[in-house]
Amino acid sequence: MELVYLKWAEDAENHNNTLELLEYKHKEWIDLHRGKAFEIWVEFLKKEVDRHPEESDKIFESVRITLNFELEFFDETYQVGST
Repeated sequence: MELVYLKWAEDAENHNNTLELLEYKHKEWIDLHRGKAFEIWVEFLKKEVDRHPEESDKIFESVRITLNFELEFFDETYQVGST
């Protein structure tokens, strides 16, 4: 799950002009989800998941459901913000 945030933050970082246009609070959210400390955290979580291959289907389904909730949350937020 956190790997999704890491990749998203890295993508945002690769578009430097985009970061310059963001408000402070949004830049901070990106900063929270990138960098060496977060990469270490993501690698730790990946290793924890990899230790239990017998649970991979359950883990995948849990992440899939969680990501769908996250997408719904952000979609709703954007809709409310645009009205």
